[in-house]
Amino acid sequence: MLTLTGLSRPNRRAEVLLGVLPDAPFGTATAAMLMLFELYFNTLRFNKLYSFVFADNDHSLKGTLHLGFVVEGKLRQHVFDTGSNRYVDLIQTALFADRAFSLGNRKLVERLLLPRSAVLSS
Repeated sequence: MLTLTGLSRPNRRAEVLLGVLPDAPFGTATAAMLMLFELYFNTLRFNKLYSFVFADNDHSLKGTLHLGFVVEGKLRQHVFDTGSNRYVDLIQTALFADRAFSLGNRKLVERLLLPRSAVLSS
């Protein structure tokens, strides 16, 4: 599942929500985000994409930061988790248009999204 919420056209920003099944093929979440970057930053010409990550979800936070997002802050006890019956912290991250197409992300696009023959011939 990949969706944008809190869309603000005047401020050219939105929150991204991404969820993948535990048995999804490796790279699915990354590939989905990279495709979103193209639409969001190049076609729609938005400036800021932000997300919230549960503070105890190290895997998700690491992946988010790997795509170029930066930590903007920590929201302490921001949501109630009914599974653990406690309030949990969220980390707010953001990616700006000028960082979305970094060299690292371009290499990920080549590896995950381009057909092998297109990469070899270019």
